[in-house]
Amino acid sequence: MDIHTEQSTPTPENVEFHKIFETTMNSLVTTLNSSRTSEEVASVIRGTEEMETKLREFPFSLQEVQSSNLRQLGDVLDEAKFKFTHTRKLEIAEQQKILQNQIDAWGVLTKPLEAPFQVIISKKKGRKNSDEDNSDSKKAKTDDIIPTQNKFAELTVSNNMDITDPIEGTSTDAVHPGPTAPQKKFHVPPITIDNVSNQAALLKHLQQITKLKLEAKLIGTKFRVFPQTPYAYSQIRRYIAENSLEGYTYMLPEDKKLRAVIRGLPIDMPPMEIISDLDKQGFRVDDCHNMTNRKTGAPMPLFMVSMIRSDFHKSIFRTVTVINYVKVTVEILRKKYGPPQCFRCQGFFHSSKFCTRTPMCVKCAGVRETLRR
Repeated sequence: MDIHTEQSTPTPENVEFHKIFETTMNSLVTTLNSSRTSEEVASVIRGTEEMETKLREFPFSLQEVQSSNLRQLGDVLDEAKFKFTHTRKLEIAEQQKILQNQIDAWGVLTKPLEAPFQVIISKKKGRKNSDEDNSDSKKAKTDDIIPTQNKFAELTVSNNMDITDPIEGTSTDAVHPGPTAPQKKFHVPPITIDNVSNQAALLKHLQQITKLKLEAKLIGTKFRVFPQTPYAYSQIRRYIAENSLEGYTYMLPEDKKLRAVIRGLPIDMPPMEIISDLDKQGFRVDDCHNMTNRKTGAPMPLFMVSMIRSDFHKSIFRTVTVINYVKVTVEILRKKYGPPQCFRCQGFFHSSKFCTRTPMCVKCAGVRETLRR
């Protein structure tokens, strides 16, 4: 009985770690957002790796809580590594710029001359025999010729060039079309799938579905797939939904809507009247709702509208001043402080709209059965 009691009783280190886990986690995320140098980001990476090691050494009693915390640490670690790489590249580029400015100030040549000067030593003149004089007089004296080099050589004219008078002739052989404009590359967000046991088979199956050579990256137990086209992105998301896989992704750039906040309207004004008035002014609003206070839940005199992102709809911030005979101001939606957090799995750096992970409660970190069903 004594041995069993000693094994089941948690150690002081275990209790202390569980007590400060949430505070330390929030501190790491805050430090990551406020860091500006690679050294600061590197300290966050070291702290996150240390937290992950301690979490595996002192696990939580519930498996769902343990898995959720490991996922959160993995998300923070991935974001920190990405930010470290980006910040370090910028620092290296800045150092190279400073070095190049110093080289230019010193006047140091970065590459050798294409045709360097050659030192020619003149031959000593002496007496020669009569036989040698006769033989040398018959030959051209080429020893005294100094070899020279000229990188601006004579231009050669190709015989295939059309030299027809442009006024009289109509030949178009000499007309060369200009370089075509590069095609715009569409950014497709990656898709992360959790707890994949057979990664190679899954990647091969996704390639068969999309008929594309997809690239993937293994991050711990997470499998991140990089679709090349929006069609492949939709096919992979459909496959995840049909097979009930856990993962998350982001919205396509072309699907992101323009959101604006209207300030100054009464809180009891119906949203349909706002949509109707904006429609008369030429703005096609897809959604409009009254914003509420996060702490109290009370409605505020703020209405958020969503529209298709276009140049005309962007003019709403400077042209719309009156709605239903009430003077208003239209503002850009302010970004939230801190990293985006998913309200489904309580993870960081992604939203709940495209998350298929197991729902977790924000208060007790347990599985929410209502959402799971």
